Amino acid sequence: MTDFKPGVLQRAFVLHTRPYQNTSLLVDFFTEHSGLVRCVAKGQRAKKNASLLSQFCCYQISFSGRSELKTLTKLEMDEQRFVLEKKALYCGLYVNELLLRVLYKHDPHPETFQYYYDLLKVLINTSNLESNLRNFEFLLLQDIGYLVDMRCDYVSGEKLLAELHYRFDAEKGFTRVAYLNSDKDLYVFSGEVLLEIAELRFDSEQSRKQAKILSRLMFAPQLGNQPLRSNLMFQSIKPKVAIE
Repeated sequence: MTDFKPGVLQRAFVLHTRPYQNTSLLVDFFTEHSGLVRCVAKGQRAKKNASLLSQFCCYQISFSGRSELKTLTKLEMDEQRFVLEKKALYCGLYVNELLLRVLYKHDPHPETFQYYYDLLKVLINTSNLESNLRNFEFLLLQDIGYLVDMRCDYVSGEKLLAELHYRFDAEKGFTRVAYLNSDKDLYVFSGEVLLEIAELRFDSEQSRKQAKILSRLMFAPQLGNQPLRSNLMFQSIKPKVAIE
């Protein structure tokens, strides 16, 4: 729980909104000092306020209330909105849903907030979306404490070697595989790729492909059996465009 004082302005991004009562909205904010905060934005659906809350726009907000559901008391535009298009938009919506699913309410993650802010800046200026998305995912895993050691064998305690292969265990980490039964085993990774991922290097197509698989496996305990809606929605709307 944060000791950030209620009523004090702080930076925040809108992750999700939905109608509430007649003219209000329920807004899930990702704030710099208070983590995820759900607020009632009173009268926000009224015509004069209809366009004030948007995703990928940094605001200064304050809120009040003793219960988990807060009341938005002040909303100011902090800076220009990050305009995401096409694949960049899909990536942004995916990240918003991921944050909502893996973070706890009122649990501050200022480092992840900065990672998110930096990612949005990158998404509007680069075509190298996949590497930047993987970078964010592993920084997020590290910040929430679910990034396992990718440099050491948890059984032997020895450092991982590039020429060997290792099996992934979500609770323990990686241990050496003596024999490869199949090159399609999603839980087995080459030492070379793991060492690259540990350094947040996604230079090769192989490292990017394996990093995507590994990030999904590491997030799985938090996501459970319910798939991310953003992935399903975009696959159904445009099959050729999937989240990177």
